Amino acid sequence: MIKKLTGIIRKKPWLSILAIIYMAAMIAVSIPKSMDITEDSDYWAFWQGGKDFADKHELNYTEESKREFFYPPFAAFILQPLHLIPLKLSALIFFLINALILLPLAIYLIYSILRLIGVDARKAELTLILATLFTLKYFWNNLVMFQVNFILFDVMLIGFYYLARKKPHIAGIMFTIITFFKIIPGFLAAYVFLFHFSRRVFISMLLTVVICLTLPAAFRGIDLWVQDHVNQYENMLKPYILKGRIVADQANHSLKAGLVKTFHPESRTDEHVYPEHYPVTVRIISILQLLLLVILLVNGFILYRRKVYFSLAYLASILLFTHLVSGITWTAHMVTLMFCILPVLLIDVKTLKKPGKIAFYIFIAFMVFLGIEGSDTVGEKIYLCIRFYDVYTYLLIGLFLFCSWVVWSRRSDRIYPEGILI
Repeated sequence: MIKKLTGIIRKKPWLSILAIIYMAAMIAVSIPKSMDITEDSDYWAFWQGGKDFADKHELNYTEESKREFFYPPFAAFILQPLHLIPLKLSALIFFLINALILLPLAIYLIYSILRLIGVDARKAELTLILATLFTLKYFWNNLVMFQVNFILFDVMLIGFYYLARKKPHIAGIMFTIITFFKIIPGFLAAYVFLFHFSRRVFISMLLTVVICLTLPAAFRGIDLWVQDHVNQYENMLKPYILKGRIVADQANHSLKAGLVKTFHPESRTDEHVYPEHYPVTVRIISILQLLLLVILLVNGFILYRRKVYFSLAYLASILLFTHLVSGITWTAHMVTLMFCILPVLLIDVKTLKKPGKIAFYIFIAFMVFLGIEGSDTVGEKIYLCIRFYDVYTYLLIGLFLFCSWVVWSRRSDRIYPEGILI
């Protein structure tokens, strides 16, 4: 990787100047941001979660006076090194790792994936530049909120990279690991297990499950390890899975949150909406979620019967589906759009008829608008309208339907350059 990057910089020396400016800007931003970390911040929950795990204290799932720890116990096990450094210095290092290592790594992985599936170098570069620019907003939100989503995204991309290289057992390992960090990536692990099943995949994923379960238990002891899982289920999973809690926050873009906010204005900014409050709407949403799942499964079987080993559009549709069915899809979670919009950006515009070209450029303009919109740029009313009627939710739905169409319709091949494994 280092040799390739060195070669690129030699061919395009302006990249090194851009990299220096970017590094200087990130260092300048990181210092004041990390100094603002308090016990009410997400990063404090990560730092304290790792500390509580190491000290064999109960993980904070219920203490509302401080930021609660939302993740499975395995996540606390992984986060242990954070507390070895003072909080603010740890936050500074975490910020710079996200900005200076994880973003370039994501760009490199996506470029490698595009080249592996047959995209020529120039098209891959242009597509990646646009994908990065259009999604910098989500990366920035993830960065300044000191979230872990980009770390998980990079691990996903490593999995996608090995799928493109026809090594599903390694992809299965990657997806299984992050499933123990956040449960929702389990859909990716299930995809590999169902549609790329082999003895090697089974053994690799099973061993990963065993390791992810036993490592925390070995450090914490069985009793505390069991209590960790019970607490996480009672305080985090049960409210969303069994009770159906809906967080109708303006920054939550899941299907339930988006539609409830759209059709029930009085629910907006209410973090404790339940199915009994809007039974008809929630029932319709549940049917829509089931329909999305059926589309996902049917497309998976279509690819399986066609013996298509790797599909960029199908993987994007899985990610979009997870955002839509998740209990919470914060703006920072949408860093995955850097990958999910690739099937649109890879379209050969010359093959489109006039309506198709208009639709394509409207999408481009829309992504540019979303990238710059904010209360300071478009005004408070438009800013709130976008979130109260949740334009982001409908963006996810639209991309999911488009990616699904790309998978099942053989006609979709006509809009892409020949030979691309879209």
